[in-house]
Amino acid sequence: MRKITPLAAALTTGLAFFGAFPAVAQTAPASYVVSAPLRQKGLNVLMSPTTSTVSVASIVFDNWFEQFNGATAGIFVGVAYNTGGGCTGNAGYKGIGRFQAKAGETREFNFPEPLVVKPNVAGQTACLVAALTIQGDPAYFYLPYVTLSGFVVSGASPFPAAASTKLTTAASRAEAAPTSAK
Repeated sequence: MRKITPLAAALTTGLAFFGAFPAVAQTAPASYVVSAPLRQKGLNVLMSPTTSTVSVASIVFDNWFEQFNGATAGIFVGVAYNTGGGCTGNAGYKGIGRFQAKAGETREFNFPEPLVVKPNVAGQTACLVAALTIQGDPAYFYLPYVTLSGFVVSGASPFPAAASTKLTTAASRAEAAPTSAK
């Protein structure tokens, strides 16, 4: 059996003989999970303009199983940098990636390291945007959904307070379905 010396015991308990280490108050970053339909072909705002630092750990992209003509849906996701309001990208744009899902598919993309969304310089805002395309460019289509998850690292949350508890249900899908179809 191995004998533990007083020095070894002190080393394994945080060098208590040198005095106690002061407690460091740390606040865990606020986590979020938000889900929303992409309401239009073209530009959709996934994260409101913010001066905060937000990490995105995963993006889930869901294309409704009854998508017209079995069309594949695709999104181009990027960060739009802005001066003033809106998500126009008037101060620059950084592409993140292209994601697609066939009708009935849910695709989950987990980043090996969280994607950090924050303004490039003071006085700017940044927002996460997605450009939606539907195969065949139909006039009517079921709304694909995007779910983001991650942490607000610093600053205020760019998401509405109720967003983190919103659930996607079949009833909300039906509400989002086009009224004239087929």
